[in-house]
Amino acid sequence: MPIGPSGLHPFAQLRPEPDRVAMEAAIRKAEVALPKDTVRFMRKDTSGRPTIVLLGAANARLPMAETHWSISFKRAHHRDHLYAWLLAQPDWWQGWYRIAREQRAGALTEHLLTLFIGQDCEEQGI
Repeated sequence: MPIGPSGLHPFAQLRPEPDRVAMEAAIRKAEVALPKDTVRFMRKDTSGRPTIVLLGAANARLPMAETHWSISFKRAHHRDHLYAWLLAQPDWWQGWYRIAREQRAGALTEHLLTLFIGQDCEEQGI
C-alpha cells in the first residue's frame, strides 16, 4: 500500500458522511450565539460548489460588505466541518479579516491551514 493520499483514498471512502441534521443543528446553534459584527464567515454555494466566504466592510463610501476571502469544496460536509471550526473562533475573525484585506487571500488560507493542523496535532499528541 503506497504512503500518502493515494493509499488513504480507499479508506476515506469507507467513512460515512456525518449526520446532516445534527450538523445543521450544531451550526445554527453556533450562528445564533455569534456576536453582531461587521466581519462574518458564511456558507454559500458558488457555481454549484459548497463554499465558505469571509465578508467584511467594502472599500466604498456607502456602508456595504464584500467578499475578502473564499474557499470551495467538493462536498458540503467538508465545508461544514471547517465552517463549524471557524464558528468556534469568533474572537479571531477581525484579525483574519485584516490578513485577507491587507496581505492577500492566500495568506489567510495559509494561516488558517497552519492553525487547523496545529490544533489537530496538539489534540492527537503529535
